[in-house]
Amino acid sequence: HQLLLGRAFESRETEALLAATKATPFDVVPDERGLAAVRVHGVLHPPAELAARTLAALKESAERVAGRSVTVAVAGVPAPVDEPLRAAMAAVARRAGVQRLELVPSAVAAALAAEDEFPDELASAGTLGVLEMSGLSSSLTVLAKRPEGAEGGGGGWVWEVAASHRQHGVGGESLDGALVEHLVRGFREAHGIDLSADHLALVRLHEASEAAILALCSSPSVPVSLPFITADASGPKHLEQTLSRAALERLIEPALAAAIDALPAALADASPAPQGVDQLLLAGGAARRLVERE
Repeated sequence: HQLLLGRAFESRETEALLAATKATPFDVVPDERGLAAVRVHGVLHPPAELAARTLAALKESAERVAGRSVTVAVAGVPAPVDEPLRAAMAAVARRAGVQRLELVPSAVAAALAAEDEFPDELASAGTLGVLEMSGLSSSLTVLAKRPEGAEGGGGGWVWEVAASHRQHGVGGESLDGALVEHLVRGFREAHGIDLSADHLALVRLHEASEAAILALCSSPSVPVSLPFITADASGPKHLEQTLSRAALERLIEPALAAAIDALPAALADASPAPQGVDQLLLAGGAARRLVERE
């Protein structure tokens, strides 16, 4: 929903996202003002409302841990951080009860977190490629290490965004979607029933696909079992399939290749253009999956 914040339905950004929602249990549609909104089971949800709910839930969780009120927050957002996004996020913060919201490019936030976890590997890196795979998009950001302070006299170093290349329709949902399509195809071949138009079935298929992909990080194969996934005149139908790690790798290879292929474009956009990156950092929930780490 963050990618749709403040976007008109008839815009290039929204148009690019529409292709990524074909296999998901929701639709992107215009609201009464012509802005992009998400429709789930017939109910329209403005992106600002969904973002505010998410931020409010995070705020409540932080307050439980801290034992005090939280009024200031820092949010990682896609680069570049433009004024429309700042204005939209400021409105979201007010709805969530956050008085001040600071925005940081999510690639920079990932680099700072990685420096704590991998200090030796990143100590000598002057350029860093950050591949982020969110739900419906991926971005490859080139970060350059610069001296801290305007004159470089701060004594430390900071990561700055040199260039960023975003692709819509290539993200964590692409990985899940490839598996969903595989399960739908297998079910159609076994029972002659197409589940792709059944939104309730798609919800269960996406949940099962996420669980299967995570389970394959530690197992060579996993069963996918969805009883009573649908029914016809002869009675209820059950989905029973077994997925191997090798099969999953074949299914998601196109999405992974498309995400990595953005690196040359990001390097070309950087100024000055580096010859390459010293390290490649994988960020986002999808980056924890086995195939990407390998």
